[in-house]
Amino acid sequence: MPYKTPRDLISVAVNASLVKSLLRWDQVVVLGFQAGVYMAFGSILATTVSAMKPYPEDDLAALDRWPGATLLAYAGVFPVGLIAVVVVGGELFTSNIGYMISGYLRGTVTLRDLAKNWTLSYLGNFLGAVFAAYFLAFQADLFESEPYRAHAINLAEVKMSHSWGAAFLRGVGGNWLSGGVAVWQSLAADDIVGKVLGIWWPVFSFMALGYEHCIADMYFCLIGLMLGSNKTFGDFLAYNLVPVTLGNIVGGGLFIAGFFWYLYLFEPPWTKQQGQQKPDGGDAEVANAPPTFHVKDYSEVDGNFCHVGVIPYKHEGSANTVTRTFLETVK
Repeated sequence: MPYKTPRDLISVAVNASLVKSLLRWDQVVVLGFQAGVYMAFGSILATTVSAMKPYPEDDLAALDRWPGATLLAYAGVFPVGLIAVVVVGGELFTSNIGYMISGYLRGTVTLRDLAKNWTLSYLGNFLGAVFAAYFLAFQADLFESEPYRAHAINLAEVKMSHSWGAAFLRGVGGNWLSGGVAVWQSLAADDIVGKVLGIWWPVFSFMALGYEHCIADMYFCLIGLMLGSNKTFGDFLAYNLVPVTLGNIVGGGLFIAGFFWYLYLFEPPWTKQQGQQKPDGGDAEVANAPPTFHVKDYSEVDGNFCHVGVIPYKHEGSANTVTRTFLETVK
């Protein structure tokens, strides 16, 4: 299967940030709503299959034979949500962290573009999570009977019981793997099979390890509260949503986008040397800068990769000019 190298990926992310910055505000909210629902589908499925035990309830000896069965089921099916976001389309806040930080550091998008995208996608994701929790799970009576009800409540209470620091660090690990490694591995692939495999393993890993994802946790915690958890909405905000969101920003923004930008786009001043003397006595300026960043840039629009040149910086022209240039390039 063809794939892109790590050096290519930062270019893909930079171009994607420009495409995202040119979306209307209502498009970002609706796409964010879709992404929130897709992530909730994965969460609903993970809750359902992990509540089932592959052995009779009274067979206590089976616990020794199946020590990680429920955890394997829980983590193994959850990735369907992120796969849907990447393949079908959606504005997922945790993925946009890496995209927009890449574009901002490169100078392709402004801080205002970043704030707009993050705010609107986060809002859309929250609305999608609320919709899925209330209408597609609670009102649909998916967890009305046992053991599903107790299991959904237990999952929610565990997520709202961490210390602030632990929740923050779990958020760092969660989006380093999910919105970072998983999403960027999907960018490396040019076909659906490659994208699915690139997403599945990192997302499986972060769920099995117990890391946190703020958008998935919107669903997990809200359905637990709806089903009668002893926790409160304040507990959800204070011990899950706020610290996990901040941790996700650090995980995807610093450790993925920030590192990629530093490694492949940043040119430190100490890499340039001047004033070396030629053997014949003439002066010559020798620049020992890193190799010029010449790679084929890819722009992801609705899940399709286009082999194009670098899209002009947004600050070099109006939004209409940039949009027209981009559309003419990909024809």
